[in-house]
Amino acid sequence: MKKESFWKILATILLVVNIGTLGFLVINRKGGNMPPKPDKLIMEGLHLDEAQIEQFHQLKKVHRSGVDSLDEVEIQVRKCIFNEIQIGIGIDSIQNKNLQKLAEIRTQKDQTTLLHFKALYKLCREDQKAYYRNTIEEVAKILMRGKPGPRAQKID
Repeated sequence: MKKESFWKILATILLVVNIGTLGFLVINRKGGNMPPKPDKLIMEGLHLDEAQIEQFHQLKKVHRSGVDSLDEVEIQVRKCIFNEIQIGIGIDSIQNKNLQKLAEIRTQKDQTTLLHFKALYKLCREDQKAYYRNTIEEVAKILMRGKPGPRAQKID
């Protein structure tokens, strides 16, 4: 066998093994230790029926819309804050006003979330309310973990 043929066969075998390994890893990956999505956890944890799931999706849509609009306002306020920083020290009264707006937005987001979970509780039948506390506790753990990164706090 020529030297070139040996290396071609070896390279082909290694290529096939690598492709097989990558395929195995991708196909058998089940999300690692990713937590379940909060909405799935709610639907399964509270044993919601089809009608309740539809109502839950409507609640979720209203909640998401409210939070998204508050996020947009928050972005604009933060832009104002950084515009003040870019021009130097900035005017304290404007900075304080913007910081107050950020605090109000945070409060509004929290109120929106509180109303969302109150509506979810009202959506439950009496037998489902027994599951509510544990389910919401699990959802809170997922939501409070925050975005991955060095500053994310682990809540347990």
